[in-house]
Amino acid sequence: MVRFFPPVVTGSIIAIIGLSLIRVAVNWAAGGPPMIMTPTGPAPNPAHGDLLNITIAFVVLLSILLISKYGRGFIANIAVLLGLIIGYLISLPLGKVDFAGTELQPWINIVYPYQFGFPEFLPIPIITMTTVLFVIMV
Repeated sequence: MVRFFPPVVTGSIIAIIGLSLIRVAVNWAAGGPPMIMTPTGPAPNPAHGDLLNITIAFVVLLSILLISKYGRGFIANIAVLLGLIIGYLISLPLGKVDFAGTELQPWINIVYPYQFGFPEFLPIPIITMTTVLFVIMV
């Protein structure tokens, strides 16, 4: 199957997936979307564009890239996880981590299926995702 899906094909598909997610990543790095919904309607997000959020995102990205480049073996494979841990440890003393409501939750909880309704199985998204995952798998 590798002859049908050379690195240029799989690389292009992964690049397209990444490029389609850039808007989401930039909004998350900037502190959320520019507009948020309030009880009175849409309003500007005061946290959007906060330099502290952008700096933390940059440090996380930089740490992931450095760990991927200079790490070896298992450490390089878990670069994203280590980058998230580094971002968490930076955000904790800065007051960006909020544990509100966690003390009210039980230690063990039952997960009930279909809380949001029964899933819909549409043929076009199934074919699209199957093709993309097949190419990535190869």
